[in-house]
Amino acid sequence: MSPNGNDHNTFRQYLLGQLPAEELDQFEQRLFSNNNVFEELLASEDELIEASIGNELSPAEVDQFKKYFLITSDRKEKLQFRRALQRVAQKNRMLHDVVPRGMPRVPRWFPQIAVSVAALVIIGGIIWMLLPRTMGERTLVASASERATGREAETIKLPLRFDDLKLHLTLPQPSPPAKDYRVEMVSGDGKIKTLTTVSHNQQFVDVVVPTSDLSVGQYALRVYAINPAAIEQRIPGTYLLTVE
Repeated sequence: MSPNGNDHNTFRQYLLGQLPAEELDQFEQRLFSNNNVFEELLASEDELIEASIGNELSPAEVDQFKKYFLITSDRKEKLQFRRALQRVAQKNRMLHDVVPRGMPRVPRWFPQIAVSVAALVIIGGIIWMLLPRTMGERTLVASASERATGREAETIKLPLRFDDLKLHLTLPQPSPPAKDYRVEMVSGDGKIKTLTTVSHNQQFVDVVVPTSDLSVGQYALRVYAINPAAIEQRIPGTYLLTVE
């Protein structure tokens, strides 16, 4: 069912936060109790996004669109997706219309194929970004040596079946009280990377390493305690990790 003129204006006002207060409760009751009304609202969202891309909104509507309509991540993603499709379509129209003399013209069906392929790539990218990241965990104990030997050396093998590796670094006791911690990961070729600290107390520090940053080799992790005066103190020992 398509909304009539009055309903269409009501949907537009609701999406832009312009619906009068005396009409708002009644409209939301219809929205949550009638699936058809909800579907029409989604269609109105698409129309409003298209109007925004086509510069068809008034200055007041543009302001409300930015401040009120784009408050949800879903709508922002819809807008980005439609803009990306529009850019791809424009580029392919230019490819079809502007052909240097002496070169064969691009077949009429080519832009449509290119747009479809680009759309699939964009959709795949959006789906990939929305998928939850997976995480593996390992516990490391400090070693007096910086060589990955002995019981303290933790070994993992590629390929890993998760996106991030959470390392649970057990602090030697007693450890100095700290407001925060900084953790460095040194690779075998001497490159240093500062890791993201996700939690800590006086017994442990947890850091996360994207598995894409790991390759075959040995890694040494160094922990620095940061006191309330922002002064760093190296925690004794090194945490060793071997990637095979």
